[in-house]
Amino acid sequence: MIAKEWRDARWKFLIGVVAFLILIPTVSSYEAIKEGVQSQIDMMQRDLRSPEKILGPVDEQEQRRFVTSERNEIRNMQDPAYVEQIARWQLRDLTHFRNVAVIVPLAGLFGIGLVAGEVGRGSIFLLLSKPVGRTRMLLTKYAVCATCLFVIAAIGGGSIILTAFARGYPPEAVQVSKILLSTGLTYLGSLFVLGVALIMSVIFRDILRTLLATVASVFVILAGPDLLRALVEWIVWGDRLYTMGPMKFPPWYRSFDHFRLYDYWIGLQPYSGEMMAARSLVVCVVTATAALLLALWLFRRRAY
Repeated sequence: MIAKEWRDARWKFLIGVVAFLILIPTVSSYEAIKEGVQSQIDMMQRDLRSPEKILGPVDEQEQRRFVTSERNEIRNMQDPAYVEQIARWQLRDLTHFRNVAVIVPLAGLFGIGLVAGEVGRGSIFLLLSKPVGRTRMLLTKYAVCATCLFVIAAIGGGSIILTAFARGYPPEAVQVSKILLSTGLTYLGSLFVLGVALIMSVIFRDILRTLLATVASVFVILAGPDLLRALVEWIVWGDRLYTMGPMKFPPWYRSFDHFRLYDYWIGLQPYSGEMMAARSLVVCVVTATAALLLALWLFRRRAY
C-alpha cells in the first residue's frame, strides 16, 4: 500500500523539489548586499554635502541635528556587523516566503486527493475490501504525504543554507539553526493544512469541491483573526487606531495575534520579530494532530 501511495504522490513530490530548485537564484550574493549598503552610504554622504536641499528652509539647530543623525547612521552602516544583520534579515524573510509559498500549497495538494481521488476513480471500494482497518489505511496515506513534505522541506532548508554559503555569506549571517527551526515549524504548520485537506477529502466525493472547500477553510482559519479584528475596530474604534501608532495599540487589539496560525508557522512574534520556538512548536503540533484526529473520526463513520 505504501508503494501505491508513493506512486500517487511522486509527481507532487517532484513539483516541490523543482520549485525549490527554481527559487535558488532568489538568494542575493553577499557582495550584492554590501554594494547595496555602500550605495545607501554614498547617497547619505551626498545629502550631507547639501543638507538644505533635503530639509528645505529650517533653522541651523535643526540642520545640525540632521547632520549629526546622518553621520551616526553612516558610521553604523560602515560597521561590517550592519551588513551581516541585513543579510540575516533577508535570509530570514526569504526562508519564510519560500517555505510558505511551496510547502503549504503542496500540503493541500497532497491532501485533497487522498480519499476524494479514490472515490472519483472508484478504487475506494477495493481499498476498503482489503484486510486493513480504515484507521490504518488513512494513516498510511497520511504518513506517505507527511514524509514527502518532510523531505521537500529538508531540501528547501538545505538549499537556502548551501546557496547562502556558496554566495559568500559568513556563518554569522546564515544562522543555520534558525533557518532549520523556521523550516521545521513551517513543515509542522503544513501538516495542519494537510489535515484540513484530508477532512474535506473525506466529506466531499470529488476533487473540485474538495479543493474549493480546502482553500476556503484554510483562508478563513488564517485570515479569520485579522478579519474579526478589523470588524471590531471598524465598529468600536473607527479611525482612532490609525492615529495611535502600531506600538500603542490596546491589549484587546493585540490579543487577536494569539490566534494567527501563520505567525506560529514562521515562529516569529508580531511587531518585535523575535523567535517564539517553544510556543510555536506546541501550537503547530496540537493543530496538526487535531485536524488528523477529526479526519480519522469522520472517515471511520463515512459510508461509501
